[in-house]
Amino acid sequence: MKGFVGLKTDSLEQTTAKLNAVTSNILYTNFESKVDLLEDISEEERTKYKKEVANSIETVVGQ
Repeated sequence: MKGFVGLKTDSLEQTTAKLNAVTSNILYTNFESKVDLLEDISEEERTKYKKEVANSIETVVGQ
């Protein structure tokens, strides 16, 4: 699953590399495109949801 998420053992110490791997993952990009279409939530809520999804991909899917 780490390969699916894009996390490699040598990049785990590099926060930027980790974030880029997660935010370029199909699970994240699909969520991002859909949440960006929602008109009934604020930009702050969108950002919060995106951070939660990125964290879940990294900690749950990537484990």
